[in-house]
Amino acid sequence: MNLGDGAFPGQSPEDYWRRIAANSGMDFVDPLPESQMEALSLMSRADAVNFKCIPISLTSDQCTIAISDPMNFEVIDSLSFLLKPEVNFIAGLPSAIDAAIQRSYKET
Repeated sequence: MNLGDGAFPGQSPEDYWRRIAANSGMDFVDPLPESQMEALSLMSRADAVNFKCIPISLTSDQCTIAISDPMNFEVIDSLSFLLKPEVNFIAGLPSAIDAAIQRSYKET
């Protein structure tokens, strides 16, 4: 089921995704912070589009990834396994993550 930016009439997309993130134990961030260049090197544009996420920051021991669906445990498990540093997930509006991917990765 594609929920887009909100599932219920009369409920703002931000309220909907904020509730989903809270139920998943994740912080909800709107607006998304700009991605650090070194964080973007963690994954390709194709992977960001496929996983519907974007790397935000990277330190020597942790990376922060913004994901569009905090209930997609397959993505969370996959990224936690694939990425070397510990992963801190935050949630954002799907439309904001799509826009951040378009803005941050150049078409090849």
